[in-house]
Amino acid sequence: MPYRDAVVEMPLVLEAAMDELGLSYHLVDSANAMEAGLTALSARMLAGHLAPRDLTTWAHQKFSHDGLALARTLVELDDMYDCAEYPITAPDTSEVEAQIRAEARRIVALSE
Repeated sequence: MPYRDAVVEMPLVLEAAMDELGLSYHLVDSANAMEAGLTALSARMLAGHLAPRDLTTWAHQKFSHDGLALARTLVELDDMYDCAEYPITAPDTSEVEAQIRAEARRIVALSE
């Protein structure tokens, strides 16, 4: 199916197909879809497939400070990376990364 047709046709069958496979279906840009994406990327980071800084950068760009509440701590930790460039006032990056891993574990645990 050409992409131009998929935009209209796929939503009509996608929910039923996902349900038949026993998979969750979330509307694009819904809160559930955003939480599922955040959970998936948090799990990838914990598995070593994504750097902690990449997770926080993505969360900051995607949700900002006023977006998805579940991502708020990761967004704030991304700000801490910026502060880490000024060592007089900030913790070192290993401390920030430990906090990111703890938050990612919390996010993944909420989905289980």
